[in-house]
Formats: sequence, C-alpha cells, structure tokens
Amino acid sequence: LDVNYMKVFDISTGSDPILVNSVKINYGLETITIYGEYVYIGAHDRIYMVGINDPSQPLEYDEMQHNISCDPVVVQGNYAYSTQNSFEVGCGHATSQSILAVYNISNPQQTNLLKSITMTSPYGLAVEGNNLYVCDSEEGVLVYNISNPESPQAMSTIPVANSRDIILNFPYMIISTQTSFEMYNYQDVNNIYHVSTFQLK
Repeated sequence: LDVNYMKVFDISTGSDPILVNSVKINYGLETITIYGEYVYIGAHDRIYMVGINDPSQPLEYDEMQHNISCDPVVVQGNYAYSTQNSFEVGCGHATSQSILAVYNISNPQQTNLLKSITMTSPYGLAVEGNNLYVCDSEEGVLVYNISNPESPQAMSTIPVANSRDIILNFPYMIISTQTSFEMYNYQDVNNIYHVSTFQLK
C-alpha cells in the first residue's frame, strides 16, 4: 500500500519483485490483511474489501464506512474485527469514540456492522481460533473470547504498557510497544506468561 494505491508485485523470483499492477483505491490507506480470496484494507474512514481471485487484477467488492480513525483489521471466517482509534494524532477527532468493531462479511457485496465495543486507545489486533487479542496503549493487551464471533466477551488483560501491535506464532505472541518487543507464551490462554524482552534503542 501507499496512501492511495494498492500495488501488486510478482514475487515468483523473490530477489527481483516485479510491479504488475497499481490499483487506485482511495486516500488514506493504512493497513492490509489477506484472508482467502480477499484483501481487507484499513483506511482513514472505511475498510475496503478487494477480491484477488485473479491476484494481478484486484476487484473492489464493498466498503465498510466509519468515523475518521486509524483502523487495523483482521479476519476469520465470516467476520472482520477492526480497531478504530480516533484519539491518536492524525487518526481522527477527539469527538469520536474509539471502538472495536465487528463486521459480518459473509456476503462480500453487502457487509454490515454487527457490534461496536467502546475502547480507550486501541491499536493492532490478532485473531486465532476462539480468541481475539487487542492492543490498547493504556489498558494493555485485551483478550476476548469469540466463540460467539458476533459478540466478543472480555476474558483477561495482558499487562503490557503502550502496546501497539501483535503477531501470533503459536505458542508465542510478539507484542510491539513504543520502546520494546515483548514475547509471551499463550499456549494456555488462561495462563499467558512473559518470556523475554527485546529493548529498542
């Protein structure tokens, strides 16, 4: 992504990527997630759902509009989860709420918002199985049970200060903060524990 375009590269020769397409989506593109035959792009005021059945010729299917905010998105099954931060500088307006949004995406041409959960200062998130992990710079990493994917239920909080993003690589999660990378073991979701810290200079 750049601020306006999704760029498609042929990486069949990994050492020599070739640009094969540049598709204008809109202004303010921020994050990208691939799930199945679709790309989900988080932008300042909406999420774009783009079909990649033909990877070199992406086709836009739907848009999920929201207040101006920063909005990473993850997808599992028929549901997309997006944090929408309206308080970060450059992300929106203090008059808007920051939320965790749940969307039904089972019909790519008619997605809909199912639920909004008010949050303090949400950032990156990750999903795996029945659990959703949401970084909140003030609260820590919030763990939700999504056995009912339409209605996340808060389970616990991992006490990580200024958490910004999270990557899952079972049984470990890596949480980025403003000053470090924190590694945790989450093999037992009821007993998530700290493993190591990599301090950033």
